[in-house]
Amino acid sequence: GVVNVIVTCCMIFGRPNKNTTLFEVGVAYVITSALFVGFTYGYADYKGWIKPFKSGLFGTNALFKNREALKQVLKQGVPLGLGSLLSNAEWTVLTFFASALGPAEVAAWAILGSIWDIFYKVTTGISDAGEMRVAHYFGRDEPELARLAGYKALLLSMSVASLVSILFFFLQNSIPKWFTVDETLQGMLREVVPYVGVGNLTMQFGMTSWSLIGAQGKYKVATWISAICDWGISVPLAAFFCFGMGYDLQGLTAAVVIGYVVTGAALSYVLLGTNWDKVTEKIRDTNAATTNDDNDDVVLTGGDGNEEAKAAAALKDDKAENATYAALCGRRSEAARAVATGNVRLVTLPAWVSAGFLLQ
Repeated sequence: GVVNVIVTCCMIFGRPNKNTTLFEVGVAYVITSALFVGFTYGYADYKGWIKPFKSGLFGTNALFKNREALKQVLKQGVPLGLGSLLSNAEWTVLTFFASALGPAEVAAWAILGSIWDIFYKVTTGISDAGEMRVAHYFGRDEPELARLAGYKALLLSMSVASLVSILFFFLQNSIPKWFTVDETLQGMLREVVPYVGVGNLTMQFGMTSWSLIGAQGKYKVATWISAICDWGISVPLAAFFCFGMGYDLQGLTAAVVIGYVVTGAALSYVLLGTNWDKVTEKIRDTNAATTNDDNDDVVLTGGDGNEEAKAAAALKDDKAENATYAALCGRRSEAARAVATGNVRLVTLPAWVSAGFLLQ
């Protein structure tokens, strides 16, 4: 990303006597992206990080022989691709709605999309890390640790998102000036800043829940929920606010925020209702089926004599990690976890529901 920005700036501002076209910028982006992929693989191979996976990457032919593994890849990959397509299409449709409001609104909506993308990138690393950690514990047949890691990732991502939204509210008059010098666009952006701050919280909660549900192998469920909420709530509301009520960008942004709220509520319902033991059992059976089909296709590579030592060290690390997390599930922590659960209910649930828990 940084290299692409530097190259683009050099092409635009480093050649004052020649106008840079969008085609040239696109070609530069493709070249720098390809170089980045090559550098990343080369460096990882030099450090030895890819060595444990080379036999699986280049020494097997699972495309035709391990049909169960291929089936699982398609089962997870097709919904992900469809969800990404629908998400991009939704934003394109909203851009058409903004164009109906006027040319200035289109420019302001494009800038707003960049701001919203920055918010998404801030906590996407936490969501991805939580997803991998939960999947890791599922693979090790430890549902309790998977549940604990998932809820901690959700708490951490929401904490970071809250801090970002607070900072955004404090800088709501300055942020538009960072993106444009046009006073008209600055005024439009200032009007939608409160919506973006609230929408950031709902978006991060929904995206983190989506990642944790995906770690359970339920990408299809999460994708369908997101698609239904986007195209069944956000897009119709945006059309109604823009064309039916005659609202400006505030109505368009409010429609997106309402869609995020519903999406986050639906995904959290699925996440909090997860039977973690049942999901672990299902993943264990699936992994056993794919592993048995692929055992005959694996080409073993020569070791350096330290494979047993590495395996023993990894087992030792796993045992230490289990001991660390086991303390959180012991009797001494039951009171602390009960208090924490009560606090979460008090903050997240409606007043009448929280009061019912307190009376118990």
